[in-house]
Amino acid sequence: MPVSKKPRRKAATAAFPAPRATPVLPDRRAMEGHLAAFSARRSNDAIDQAQDIMYQAWDAANRRQRVALAHRALSVSPLCADAYNLLAEEAGNAKEAKN
Repeated sequence: MPVSKKPRRKAATAAFPAPRATPVLPDRRAMEGHLAAFSARRSNDAIDQAQDIMYQAWDAANRRQRVALAHRALSVSPLCADAYNLLAEEAGNAKEAKN
């Protein structure tokens, strides 16, 4: 005659605490802009001016402001890669991203 096993005990919830909520951190690229003020090298060429505009764009509250600032950065310097990245991130589809 088979003998039944005792039911297993459920694991105590105290052994596995709930994961902590991840703190909300500011955008890494915006932080780079703030930290750049402490850097020794700071020139005023077009790429740096465009990058400063991009730091403002990442801090902007809504999509329309971010896109407008990215276009403004590209008008200052078409070599500002971050402006292209932001426009690609904000694009709704591939056709919009090409423009």
